[in-house]
Amino acid sequence: MKTIDSLIFDLKNIGFDNLSSQIPLRDRKILKNIASLMTGTNYITENQGKLLLKILNENINSLKLLHLEIDDVLSHPTWYRTFRNIEKIRKVSLSLGVTKELEIKISYTFDKDIKKAIAAINKNVELEGLKGDNNAQYYSLSEKNIVTIFNMLNPLKFEFSPDFLDLYEKIEKLDLDHFRTKFNFDTLYSEKISKSKLPNIESLATESTLIKIDRKIRYQYEIHGNLDDSEKDTLTYKLANRKSIKLYLNIRDIKLQEIYKSLLTLNRNKILVIFDDFRISECIFQLQKLNALVQSNNLQSSTGIYFRFDNKDEGLVFNKLISDNKLNQKLSKDSKIVGISNGKLPKFMITSEWYPDAVISFTSSLRNNRTDVYCNDCDLIIYYTEVRPLISNVHEIL
Repeated sequence: MKTIDSLIFDLKNIGFDNLSSQIPLRDRKILKNIASLMTGTNYITENQGKLLLKILNENINSLKLLHLEIDDVLSHPTWYRTFRNIEKIRKVSLSLGVTKELEIKISYTFDKDIKKAIAAINKNVELEGLKGDNNAQYYSLSEKNIVTIFNMLNPLKFEFSPDFLDLYEKIEKLDLDHFRTKFNFDTLYSEKISKSKLPNIESLATESTLIKIDRKIRYQYEIHGNLDDSEKDTLTYKLANRKSIKLYLNIRDIKLQEIYKSLLTLNRNKILVIFDDFRISECIFQLQKLNALVQSNNLQSSTGIYFRFDNKDEGLVFNKLISDNKLNQKLSKDSKIVGISNGKLPKFMITSEWYPDAVISFTSSLRNNRTDVYCNDCDLIIYYTEVRPLISNVHEIL
């Protein structure tokens, strides 16, 4: 009996482009692609075979005109070769990233269950996927990410590498109550701070309660300071008591000057401002807001905006705002306000002594680019936009 393969080869000899126009163009393209697979080294999969039969049956009347015994072939379909099996990959391991730091790597063969699991992981990990495609996803290595990924993927029968499992088991054995006590600020100060090599941590004991609260994410300790009720209602306290390094402040509800005053109260004097350069008109609006802040606080001598547009139309307006208001100072370790465009990090910033105490982003898409990587070590990043960013782990200040 004639096989499906023989039928497809007959169609190939006729020419898929010569088939009746009553057969949809999409179907003719699929037939052509499947034919090339059937003659290649890797045969088609079972799902591709089912798709082929579906297309042939849907277009049977048009194909009958070619006198190819299609009724007999489709009534008892047989195949010349065995369908190709797709290896189902479901693995979690540790791998070295581009920065030579260990990352969690999830390798998989894409399917709808995996898609749901990755989406659930992205909502619960500390940082969203660093990068990824339909075959792998990478995440920063942290205790929370290890536990989250294991709990999400273990039910899907993923294979975990020995080094990943070793870390997971160590985390599961931790006595959290013990660590909550051990890393309380008072205990940490008396036992650890005096011996620490971390910059500025020794001076924390003499700082205000608000600053101690603010630094708890950076130095990983617990603190329960006494504050007046009036302090707890302030933006400064809300910034200090954040649940995440990333915050969202609505640009329509909170003034930039108010944010700046709160940052100064928290001894965050060096501020990186990231512009959304997708539209020049938006950049002009953002620069006008920043310029008002600079002028009212006499920061002209310590402010530098380190990107420009073409010197025409709106680009000329933007560039002139910088020069007219002297927002073009050279970067130094004493710079207070530094402005760059999203994704275009000046090389001289990487080698300079300057590093921000806080980041204010006019864009909600600060991720997976050089600017994002540069800000990785900053423990306070404020998304100052009209719309809350879609990324996970952004603490909204109400």
